[in-house]
Amino acid sequence: MCTAPPGAGINLQVRDAEALAPAVTDSLLNGGTYLDDYERERRASANQVLDQTDRQTRAATLKPPTPGWLRDRLLTYAGQSPAISKRIAQMLAGYA
Repeated sequence: MCTAPPGAGINLQVRDAEALAPAVTDSLLNGGTYLDDYERERRASANQVLDQTDRQTRAATLKPPTPGWLRDRLLTYAGQSPAISKRIAQMLAGYA
């Protein structure tokens, strides 16, 4: 059962589980070190998503009118670009 609220790291949790299964299997069957690699790689992915989310939250909550106006114009432009929209979605999902 997933404990995160909708949209709050669900993609990361799925990718964590996907990466954890072979790491645990390797560790149990071969005494491998994939669990160490798993922790390092997944932590890096999580930090990347958290950093991106933090930047987007700060941009979305700008207080002075001029930065907010500029932000709104830039987001309108970016939302019209399929490439930019796809890239942002990939970063938030932990695929970038």
